[in-house]
Amino acid sequence: MNNNHFDKILEEVPNYSRFLKMTEIEALEDSLKQHSSVNQKTIGKTAENKPLKMFTLGNGEKTGLIIGVPHSDEPLGSLVTTYFIDWMAKHSEANFFGWRWLIIPVLEQRGMRMNEGWFDNISSLVDTAKSYFF
Repeated sequence: MNNNHFDKILEEVPNYSRFLKMTEIEALEDSLKQHSSVNQKTIGKTAENKPLKMFTLGNGEKTGLIIGVPHSDEPLGSLVTTYFIDWMAKHSEANFFGWRWLIIPVLEQRGMRMNEGWFDNISSLVDTAKSYFF
């Protein structure tokens, strides 16, 4: 495996200034369907009866599972997972780092939606406290 791929993936991380809202994440998930190397599967339903999606990439001997937003107050995971899926799909030369990846961008969708009030202003503890759900 080439360490240059690791360097490249880190160099290309966008300069995020806020967390994404669920509607934005869902739009990104829909756009990932265009890549033939990305397999999207509904693996269950959320507490709101919405589809819980998992993305599979690669077919290596080792398997990595990444769960974004396992708790509603951890929206950073959605940025990591959606970026990683998109990057891997666009960089076939990295060959998925020789792994098979199972990625759930957002596990706790209901709580994530409830926390969206502070996603635009993460520097304000007051704004965070006013719309914080855990």
